[in-house]
Amino acid sequence: MIIQTLDALDRRMADPELLDVLGVAAEGLVVKNIKTGSWAPNAPLSQAVKGNAKPLQDSGALMASIAHRVESGRAIVGTNRPGARLLHYGGEVTAKKSKFLAIPAGRETRTFMRQYGLTPRACISGMKAAGYQIWFAKSVVMARKGKTGKPRALFILRRSVRIPARPFMALGPDGRAVLERMVARRVFG
Repeated sequence: MIIQTLDALDRRMADPELLDVLGVAAEGLVVKNIKTGSWAPNAPLSQAVKGNAKPLQDSGALMASIAHRVESGRAIVGTNRPGARLLHYGGEVTAKKSKFLAIPAGRETRTFMRQYGLTPRACISGMKAAGYQIWFAKSVVMARKGKTGKPRALFILRRSVRIPARPFMALGPDGRAVLERMVARRVFG
């Protein structure tokens, strides 16, 4: 008799509908974690580029990418966003195809990148073709329109950048408790 009861419990726990409900709830908990997590603030340069100090919240693309699927009797929650693994676990980014990383120096640079080219190299080429003068000043790529335009920093050059770990996918005790209560209500309720 005990085996039958446990089998029934096991079937309820593996119910795809329950797993889907848990997956949706877990998505919401991860997004909440991204919004309210007590992460180390962005570096000053990142704040200048993004215009705010909130880590993981730039365009909203990371939050929008959080999804789940039900597979093999379990709910899997995650993201396919490039760079998400680095944001979650932290690490060091180094230049691979050139000597330096080219980090946008501010919001204006991102506007230039949308207009002239999405990579630093393409942006610089596009700006040159549009009449901008480009030069290097220490570890900064500078630009100005023609000979009399206002000089502006485009890219900061670094050999590497350290990204702090921000484990946004970890639900923590509160998130797990929410999911446990949902399971208890559905299975035993």
